[in-house]
Amino acid sequence: MTIEQTGMILDLLEGAIPGAFSGERAGNKGKTLRLWAEAFSGDDISDVKAAVIAFVNETEKGFFPTPGKIRAKMPKKMIEPSFVATDPSWKKQHEWIERYRDLKRRRLEAGLPGNIEEARAAGLSAEAWEERLDEAGFGLEAIF
Repeated sequence: MTIEQTGMILDLLEGAIPGAFSGERAGNKGKTLRLWAEAFSGDDISDVKAAVIAFVNETEKGFFPTPGKIRAKMPKKMIEPSFVATDPSWKKQHEWIERYRDLKRRRLEAGLPGNIEEARAAGLSAEAWEERLDEAGFGLEAIF
C-alpha cells in the first residue's frame, strides 16, 4: 500500500471512530500514517480495506485498532512452493485457492460471512448462509 492509500484507510477509520485524531491525539495522525504505511507496505489496499470494514462491523467500543488487529482480519498469504510453478496440476489447484481467497474477500466486503463458522456465529443456518451467497452471486461455483 502506498502512503496515499494508507491515508485513505485512516480516513475510513476516522469516519467510523469519531474523535480518533482529536483532542490530545490531534498531532498523532502523521505518526500513525507513517506507522501504518510501513506496517502494510507490501499489502494490497483492497485486502486492508476489507479487513478494516470487518473490524468496524465487529467492534462496538469504538477504539482505534492497531495494525495487528487489522492484519488478523486479512487473508493469509501463502508462499508458493517451487513445484507449483512447474507442475500444471498444482498450478491449477493454486489458482482455485487464490480464487477462493478472492471470493472470501468479496463476501466480507459485501457484509456476508466468509465461511460457515462465521455464518453460524452470526446466527445463520448453513442453508440460510448458502441461500444468501447464491442470491449475491458469491457461491463456490464462482471460483470454478
